[in-house]
Amino acid sequence: MFSSEFYINNRKRLLDSLPDDSLVVITANGLMQRSADTTYSFQQDSNFWYLTGVDEPDAVLVMSVNEQFLILPKRSDSEDIFGGQLNCDEIAKTSGIVSVYEYSEGWARYKIMQKSRKTVHTIIAPPSKIVLTDSFYTNQSRSRLAQKLKRYNNEIVLEDVRGVLTEMRQVKQPIEVRAIQQAIHITESAFEKVKIILSPGVAEYELEAEITRVFISRQTTHAYQPIIAGGARACTLHYIKNNQVLAEGDLCLFDIGAQYNHYAADITRTLPVNGPMSKRQQLVFEAVQRVHKFALAIIKIGLSWQEYNKQVQYNMGEELIKLGLITENANKEVRRYFPHSVSHSLGLDVHDVCDYKIMKEDMVITVEPGIYIPEEGIGIRIEDDVLITSMGARNLSTMV
Repeated sequence: MFSSEFYINNRKRLLDSLPDDSLVVITANGLMQRSADTTYSFQQDSNFWYLTGVDEPDAVLVMSVNEQFLILPKRSDSEDIFGGQLNCDEIAKTSGIVSVYEYSEGWARYKIMQKSRKTVHTIIAPPSKIVLTDSFYTNQSRSRLAQKLKRYNNEIVLEDVRGVLTEMRQVKQPIEVRAIQQAIHITESAFEKVKIILSPGVAEYELEAEITRVFISRQTTHAYQPIIAGGARACTLHYIKNNQVLAEGDLCLFDIGAQYNHYAADITRTLPVNGPMSKRQQLVFEAVQRVHKFALAIIKIGLSWQEYNKQVQYNMGEELIKLGLITENANKEVRRYFPHSVSHSLGLDVHDVCDYKIMKEDMVITVEPGIYIPEEGIGIRIEDDVLITSMGARNLSTMV
């Protein structure tokens, strides 16, 4: 779907946004250990893929206005035997980068390029090995690259290009929108399948298995761990155990998304396990629907994200008052039952890069209001993926 022209153009746009004759060095992700002798499934660094299309771990992109090349990682004989040899011709064809060097040759070439320079533009490694807000480990490839660059020249200044890449990636090109739309269509197909088998006595993991079957049959995978939460479990926003049996009268919250050509869908539906919803469930569901409709209606080019969130949260507060959950439309009260953001950017990452300042044409974002009432065992979220156009929000996920 993506030709080398896509990556060539992205590299040119990046270089054009930097000072003349800048030197850019960006690394791929590395493999992450899973057990004694196995790794987790490889997921490429999104910025590296956006600039190269290469899915190999530990490769490094080096480029300036006059020269571009890729440096391949060191490989042992056993890695070649068990994992297969790297195909330099295929890497060059995919990326549009003619020069693909083995490790020693590539770094020797880099040493020559950086000799007269005082700065290198790269993606700065995070300050901690752990993302404290979510308690997960970062991939260490960026910090290893920084250490290597400093070994070649301890005086070199590392300039961060994340801001430029964020500006580029947050506005989607037509081919990116098509990839996201295809991911959405595949996700919608999975929803149609699970609706058929959704019933009391069915386990959440059985529904996950059916979704996975649909994704694999379409040569895709999950963009993130699926959330399939029956009853009160839907009040845990990132419930991923998916190991309980659905009961009579439950609602089941599905938050799923396929990953197609690296681009993600992210759709949430809350469905009755059997029969109609209870009166209370229906009232809460309709309140979420109204907030969802309101959010879609106000999205427009030039709207600040701050104002958008403020208006939607106020609208949600009014609905919570009608439901008898709060008595005043205050931030603290609203956040008790609506504790997450209304929207986020969507693209190569499920929570894609974005500066969250002003809404721009051709951004793709989610719209996902929800109400969660632990004391009543009700959790309802509706999430769609929308493209921001000159006419407002165009919903890309209307089939389910």
